[in-house]
Amino acid sequence: MFQPDIIIAWDQGFVWTLAVSLPVFLTGKFTEHGKLLNFLLRRRNAKRLIMDFLRSLIEKPEPLSVIAGLFDQLNAVFSTAIQEK
Repeated sequence: MFQPDIIIAWDQGFVWTLAVSLPVFLTGKFTEHGKLLNFLLRRRNAKRLIMDFLRSLIEKPEPLSVIAGLFDQLNAVFSTAIQEK
C-alpha cells in the first residue's frame, strides 16, 4: 500500500508526489468552515493554522453560532484523543 501523497499512473509509468500547501486554504473563500476545520484537524503540524483560522473567524463578523459549532467540533476531537490515550 502506498502513502496518500503518492500518485501512480501505472499505464503511463509515472510516479508523482503530492505536496499540499496548507496556508493557501486559509486565504480562500470557503463557506463550509466545518469541513475546512475537519480537513485541518487531519493534518500534521496544523495547530498554528487552526488557531489562525479560528482567530480570523472571530475577528471578522462571523455569526456566533458558526464559531460555537466549530469550537464544539474541536472539543469533540480533543475529547476523543484524550479518551484514546
